[in-house]
This record gives sequence, C-alpha cells and structure tokens, in this order.
Amino acid sequence: GQVQIGDVLFEVNQSNVYCINPEQIGNLLLGVEGSQVELAFKRASTGSLHRVLLYRTSIAASPAAQAQGSTLSNGPYGTRGA
Repeated sequence: GQVQIGDVLFEVNQSNVYCINPEQIGNLLLGVEGSQVELAFKRASTGSLHRVLLYRTSIAASPAAQAQGSTLSNGPYGTRGA
C-alpha cells in the first residue's frame, strides 16, 4: 500500500491540516462524487511527504450505521487509478 503505518496526514489538497481538528479535516475530504482529493502524508521513517490522489465516490453505510438510521454519501474513500 501507499500509506504506511506511522504516516501522519499532513495536507489535504495542499492545505496543511496537521494542527486542525478532525471535523474540519472531514469537511475538506468530502466533495462531489468523481472529484479528486490529494492527500499528503508525512512519512514517519524519512520525514518526507508522500502524496496520494483519490477520487471521491459514494459509499454505503455499514449495517451498524443503517441500524441507527445513518447514511453516508459522497465519502472520500474511493480510489481509482491511485
């Protein structure tokens, strides 16, 4: 995989997110299905930045979330060609 254990999320679309709260990061990750989001991880072993390009896609809620009446859409977790 491209992301390794110990890597730290450092940028979302070239904006530093190292010291912002997770809710704000989540807002940066969400977007229109099919659009791109670029993540940069600081590699623990070298200190270098490692960039990953993802394409946003809809995701289905887990059975547990469905049981609670939650739905998710336009999530940041789909990858295509990365």
